[in-house]
Amino acid sequence: RGLIQQLEGDTPLVLGGDFNTWFGFSDRAFRETARAFPGTRVTDRRATFRGLLRLDHLFYRVPEAWRVTWRRAEDAYGSDHHPLIATIDLP
Repeated sequence: RGLIQQLEGDTPLVLGGDFNTWFGFSDRAFRETARAFPGTRVTDRRATFRGLLRLDHLFYRVPEAWRVTWRRAEDAYGSDHHPLIATIDLP
């Protein structure tokens, strides 16, 4: 909640990381952060941690004219987490 308060505003922003959301998309941390970034669209719901859990998330707040697409990488690159890869297309 403290992080969300610090990030309030209308400046374009991307927030991503390991949120340790043991209950995935139903986890309270995910739900509260998603409410603060209402324009975020989840387009890839696959697990990011060892193929079992969705601990990692990406949220964004961008102007309507910007297009954000993102996905989970197929390779974990030696980590126990699969990274999330985003592309932001500007007009």
